[in-house]
Amino acid sequence: MFLLPVPVLRTVFRKKFLAGLRQLYREGLLNLGGPAAPLREPACFQLLMEKLGNKKWYVYSKPPFGGPEHVLRYLGRYTHRMAISNHRITAFDGERVSFRWRDYAHGGKQRIMSLDAVNFLCRFFLHVLPKGFVRIRRYGLLSNRFRKQLLPLARTLLAEQSR
Repeated sequence: MFLLPVPVLRTVFRKKFLAGLRQLYREGLLNLGGPAAPLREPACFQLLMEKLGNKKWYVYSKPPFGGPEHVLRYLGRYTHRMAISNHRITAFDGERVSFRWRDYAHGGKQRIMSLDAVNFLCRFFLHVLPKGFVRIRRYGLLSNRFRKQLLPLARTLLAEQSR
């Protein structure tokens, strides 16, 4: 189960990546020193963007390890609430953050992890939604409250409808 077919993912990724590069260029945030110095010229940079836009990009995509059910459980955890709530943070000494996490690979056991503050923030920001995305709140089939009851029902109804 993929959220996007690979050819669509390839196109979407290329467009978003190049748009991000253009924005960084406009804001002067690209390090264009050394061999990249000629790209400081807008015409040269635009030529590169056109070449990159015309190339066929490749993405590596493979089926999820746990199957579609695993993907739905995973997405359900991240679309309905923050990546980590305050009560899961057990300690912060100014340099290291300790927090509780659930080890789903070993029966959902709770464990404590301790990371330096910068590493913790890097991991945390991986779960912050990009600009333009909206967090789902208590809604739909992936809502934690009703997921166990509604997903099997939806699958049953879809199977009956396809007959």
